[in-house]
Amino acid sequence: MPFLYSSGVTLHYRIGGRAGKPRIAFTNSLGSDMRIWGTVEQILRYDFEMLFFDQRGHGLSQNVVAPYRLDDLSGDLLMLLDVLGWEKTALCGVSVGGLIAMDAALKDAARVSYLMLFDTAPRIGNADLWAARIETVEADGLEAHADSFLARWFPPSFAEEWPEAWQGWKRMLQATPKEGYMATCAALRDADLTASIHRLDLPVLLLAGTEDISTPPSLVQQMTHDIRDSRFVTVPKAGHLPMIDASEAVASEIRSFLVA
Repeated sequence: MPFLYSSGVTLHYRIGGRAGKPRIAFTNSLGSDMRIWGTVEQILRYDFEMLFFDQRGHGLSQNVVAPYRLDDLSGDLLMLLDVLGWEKTALCGVSVGGLIAMDAALKDAARVSYLMLFDTAPRIGNADLWAARIETVEADGLEAHADSFLARWFPPSFAEEWPEAWQGWKRMLQATPKEGYMATCAALRDADLTASIHRLDLPVLLLAGTEDISTPPSLVQQMTHDIRDSRFVTVPKAGHLPMIDASEAVASEIRSFLVA
C-alpha cells in the first residue's frame, strides 16, 4: 500500500479502478478512513480510476498532533493529486470530506472537473458543538462514546439489522487516534465556506441520506441557492454515510452524474 510524504505529513493512499478511465478522488468523514468507500469502489471499478486516502490523523496516515485547519486538509488532497499527476479530477467527499473537496475546488478550480458533496455543508455545526466534542474525547477517549457517535452515522435500524457491520465500523472509529480526531474537530470548529461557495463554477452533485441527523437533507439542499450548476438528490432510508448503508444507490448517482 503506497505512502507519500510531503509538507511534513505522511499520507496513506491507494488507487483503484481502471487506469485511463475518468478519475475520482474520494475524501472521508471524521473518524473514518478510506474503507468506507469499499463497496462503492467495487461497483464502479470498471468505469473510473479512483483515488482513496486516509486523511491526516486517521487510518494509516500520520497522526500529526496539532489542531488542523481546513486549509491543511484540502492542501493534503491537492498535494496528492499534484504528486500523482492527476489533473482533471472529480472530487467526492462526505461530511468533513465534503468541506475538504469544496475548499480544494475553490483553491484549484482548473484541476477539478466535477464536485460531489455528500451529507455536508459549508458550515457543519458550530464552535460550541465542536469545542464540546473535543473536550469529551480528550477526557474520555473515543471508545467511551463510540456507540453514540455511530448513532449519528447510521439510521436507527442499522445496529439491529446489521449488528456485525455496526461492530466493524465501531472498531474503525475506535482505532482512530484520539489526537487526529480532536484535531479534525478543530478544523470543523473553525471552517466556514458559506461566503465562498457561490464561486464554485462547475457541475456539483449534492446528495443527502433522508435519515441523516448530522447534516439533514434540508441543510444540504440549501447549497443549491448558492451553487449555480448544482443538482440535489436524496437517498431514501440512508444516514450520514450513505456510501455504507446505501452503496448501490450512491454508486448509481455517481455514475449517472459523471456520465450524463
